[in-house]
Amino acid sequence: MTPPIAASTIPAQAFRFLELAPLSSFADESPEAAAAAAVYPEALRMALEIAEWSFASRIVTLPEAQLLAGDAADPDLPHVYLPPPDLVALREVHGLQVQWRLDMGYIRCTEPGPLRIRYTSLIQNETRMPATFRTLVAAQMALLLAGAYLTTRTKQVDLESRLERLTGLALRQDGRNASPQSAWDDDHEYWDREAVR
Repeated sequence: MTPPIAASTIPAQAFRFLELAPLSSFADESPEAAAAAAVYPEALRMALEIAEWSFASRIVTLPEAQLLAGDAADPDLPHVYLPPPDLVALREVHGLQVQWRLDMGYIRCTEPGPLRIRYTSLIQNETRMPATFRTLVAAQMALLLAGAYLTTRTKQVDLESRLERLTGLALRQDGRNASPQSAWDDDHEYWDREAVR
């Protein structure tokens, strides 16, 4: 569910990045409001998928589940678990020798339950997001809207560069919430290096 724009600073900032007047409401029946409502959830998910953000990281223990009728078993990964409904990205399945795969709405695994996982959850309450992350989501949203609102390729390239810089800034800021060894994995370090070049 899209949050009311009165409680959302992200879409207003996205339109500022596009050098357009910020929206006053998702419900104002304008084409801009409809476009914003359409891309906001995708922009938020894209930003959450980038890294294991401290404010969206969850650890849960899952009971083993049964396959639904008609779903095929995998003999190499015989145990199945239902992912949490707010899962955006599965970051770790605990266990020294465990092998796993997200597949057809299941976490398929070599190990019997219970299964402990760490994942990035879908956070929609903006008061729980750091300011740097909110700004990153706004830049992602602006980039998704750019094709409809920007008339020159140069402005879109500028937005892409801004998104890279904001990604690096948000990652560095969030990295202060973990020890150096656990701040980011290799992929996330790549994003940070690219952003500060």
